[in-house]
Amino acid sequence: RDLDSSLVGSEMCIRDRQLAVPMLKLTLPPMILCFIGLIFLMNYVWPSLWSTTNPDSFAAQANEVMVAFAIGTLVALPVLCIGLGYATALSTSLVSKYIMGLDVDIKQARKEGLAGGKVMAGLLFGILLRSSLAFIVAGGLLMFSAYIEFNYANDNAMGLASVFAVLAFIAGLLILPILLTTHSVAPVAAVVEKVKAKEAYRRSKQLLKSARLYGGHVSIPSAAGTVFATWMIALSLWILLSLGFQIAWATLRVEDVLDRMIGTSVFSQAVLEAVNTIPSFLSLWLLVPFVSCCLVTLYFDRRIRIEAFDIETLAHDVLESTQESDLRL
Repeated sequence: RDLDSSLVGSEMCIRDRQLAVPMLKLTLPPMILCFIGLIFLMNYVWPSLWSTTNPDSFAAQANEVMVAFAIGTLVALPVLCIGLGYATALSTSLVSKYIMGLDVDIKQARKEGLAGGKVMAGLLFGILLRSSLAFIVAGGLLMFSAYIEFNYANDNAMGLASVFAVLAFIAGLLILPILLTTHSVAPVAAVVEKVKAKEAYRRSKQLLKSARLYGGHVSIPSAAGTVFATWMIALSLWILLSLGFQIAWATLRVEDVLDRMIGTSVFSQAVLEAVNTIPSFLSLWLLVPFVSCCLVTLYFDRRIRIEAFDIETLAHDVLESTQESDLRL
């Protein structure tokens, strides 16, 4: 059925099948901000952590690593988390209203997105920072290995430090998916339940873990497998979208056309490089609302299974004598 949702400042109404259009419009600005932070992090900060312009000076190398880490932590990661957090909060607000059968008010979604975006940015920053601790340890061990090489030329100590650095790097690669799994519905809880980051973490763990109800007679399995499948589907979709946009971009020969039009100056080449990132941006922009839809649906599914949220909603409708919330799952 139609949502009959009123748009503040406009006389337009959106239908449920057209929810994707306003969602993409609302998430475009924050996703541009997120993409800028991601490009800066991957193209400038990350390479600076693993390369040097002063191979003969340990002090210079240490300074380069600390500067790169500071820029990544204080500039790139906050920009990425703010953009992604706001975009995810907007998508979560719209999708949760749709699933509940409530009116989708664009102005209200902006307010909830702004409020939830602050919490969500903190959530994302905390997850990325905690997962990067192992990488920080790995970097410190590599710096220690370089220090030994420059000052003592002790091959045994240098090799041991390098081995532990590799192990820490592998641990970092394992920690990130674990955190993304255990905290996957924390952003949804932050927006829907309007709770702070710490409570959102707790709610995510509570909803995703296995549970026994009615004195242990009913067992609810963990949702870890579902979350893992969601991330795998999202990864596959991102690869397909990226390949599709890249092939279309190459087929249209956009780079050659722009190269002939704008010339070879430094500014022109910067513009051309920015334009060439459009396929990657489009794939990321389309992926975030999809993941938000999956996680919001999972959140309500777990609340229904564990907390009987559907019965609670129906009881609320009876008490309020309204049929606004029909929990259409």
